[in-house]
Amino acid sequence: MSETAEREFTELLRRETEPPEHGRGFEDRLRVGLSAVDRELGRERCERRRPWRRFALLAAALVALGVAVPALLLSGSSSAPTSAELAAIGDVVQRWEDVDFLPWPRGYYGADRLPEAVHEEMAARRLAVAEAIGTGEFLETYDVTRDHAGTLEEFHKGGEPIVVEAHQRVLEVTYERTELDGDVIVRVRTWDGEVSAFWDEERQRLTHPEKIDGIAVYEYTVRRTDEGWKLVSRRQIEIYGDASTDQFGPDTPHEQEPQPIDADD
Repeated sequence: MSETAEREFTELLRRETEPPEHGRGFEDRLRVGLSAVDRELGRERCERRRPWRRFALLAAALVALGVAVPALLLSGSSSAPTSAELAAIGDVVQRWEDVDFLPWPRGYYGADRLPEAVHEEMAARRLAVAEAIGTGEFLETYDVTRDHAGTLEEFHKGGEPIVVEAHQRVLEVTYERTELDGDVIVRVRTWDGEVSAFWDEERQRLTHPEKIDGIAVYEYTVRRTDEGWKLVSRRQIEIYGDASTDQFGPDTPHEQEPQPIDADD
């Protein structure tokens, strides 16, 4: 047998008779135990994979944050008011409604114009309430310093009747949404009623009284403060006219179809 043939035969014999290689750690596993070696090999594999694992965890956290933050912003930073808080908001709105439109004062029914002192008193009354329940935005944007007595005089011009009674009542307050800055938007339904009449100078009494009422719906923006709820703005969005002049009150019939209001209050 030639030398080359002998070498080839020896290699073939070795491959057929020697046990196969089992990969790294096989001899160690036989010597110290399979589980110990496997744990060590697993630790080394984890060390090699750890940077990728960190990246995956960071990416997952960023995705979750990307979903949570917009949802939080869209839903507002504050929770919806409780039933008790909505009732408190209604009380604040009622305080403003009580002074927003005042009737012609008693004792001056026979006058065509009101004394300057009455002009000042009515204006001061409205402003005092506005300062107590309104924010700076409310005081700046809403007509809290209006000469209300002058408005009544305009209504009375040309022999028109005078407004002797003005009724405003908050009927319902419902939560709409919370803005990104935490301000709360509520929908407020109110009843407004007026009684007008002529003054009979000879008899010294009111005559021909006429009653009219309606339902108004406002969108109020309110804000939580350390002093309680404050008004930020008011916008009238709907008004329901009087469907029956023979009846007067919040529970009497009113037009079912709302008349839209385009202009802001």
